[in-house]
Amino acid sequence: FLVDLRVIIDWTMHKLVQSMGQWTNKPKFHHLTHLPNSINIFGPAPLFATETFESYNGVLQAASIHTNCQSPGCDIAKHFNNYQLLWMLLSGAYFWN
Repeated sequence: FLVDLRVIIDWTMHKLVQSMGQWTNKPKFHHLTHLPNSINIFGPAPLFATETFESYNGVLQAASIHTNCQSPGCDIAKHFNNYQLLWMLLSGAYFWN
């Protein structure tokens, strides 16, 4: 399986270099070259996609825009706490008093 994966990744990278060489410097394509070794060391990679982290980065940027720059870490923590509370309430959770 890993040998086939390496062959497919090498073929994909070769075709990318042929079409446009600058695409191989993108982080997603660079991560592909490390995928077989990561699978060999850590096992299957079901969460190898970076879209989750990119969407998290968007939320982090949105929270950091609305700070007063006096204590951005505290402001961002408050935003995330509010997001988590909203998520809990919308999912039907409730708090015991």
